[in-house]
Amino acid sequence: MKKSISRAVNLAVMAALACAGCADKGIDEESSDNGGVVDKFLGAPVVAPPVISTFKDSRDGKSYRAATIGTQTWMAENLNYDVPKDTTDVCYGNSADSCAKYGRLYSWQTAMDGAEGSTTNPSGVQGACPANWHVPSELEWTVLENYVGGLTGKKLKSTSGWNGSGNGSDDYGFSALPGGGWEVDFKNVGDYGYWWSATGSANNAYNSGVYVRRISKGYFMERDQCYGYGCDRLLLSVRCVRD
Repeated sequence: MKKSISRAVNLAVMAALACAGCADKGIDEESSDNGGVVDKFLGAPVVAPPVISTFKDSRDGKSYRAATIGTQTWMAENLNYDVPKDTTDVCYGNSADSCAKYGRLYSWQTAMDGAEGSTTNPSGVQGACPANWHVPSELEWTVLENYVGGLTGKKLKSTSGWNGSGNGSDDYGFSALPGGGWEVDFKNVGDYGYWWSATGSANNAYNSGVYVRRISKGYFMERDQCYGYGCDRLLLSVRCVRD
């Protein structure tokens, strides 16, 4: 019995010495590839609490949450701006409650407000976004994806609102919800979220080169070029990035 107690004490002393100089919260941290920190003992990334702010769209007075993620500040909810004299932006199921929860669904042309596609970072395309915000290019989506790292979809998804076991951890305050979309009819609410990018060509009758980002009940964010459909047949969500 004495030997067991003595051994336990020695192990405790060794652990204390090994952690000498650790941060007060008990984690020895070093820089990680995505700009965060890593617990050297557990090997797990330590994610800083998301920086959440709010702003108001001066066009209609609606308030939105925003999340600063690395060097970017993203809307933390989908755009819900009713473009004047445009009937292509709609609420899922034509329900005002859907707009309040998921934002509106837009055609690519409406999301871009007629602008040409952009491949740059920042895109320079305000589109349907509020003043001082813009529609993200595919490159800007990639910056977000690279910063978040693996299991991107899980880390960006809301902690509730997804069907089945599809909820995420929302580590960065992005709070992605499965707002579905429209293609011939409304579909996939609760299971998929789709967002336009500013990268694409308006010269093609079907705009088949336009990039779309999607998150499913699975954990990963994926990129498509309108996943085989003509982009002009689709209505999807918009997330804006601060200029």
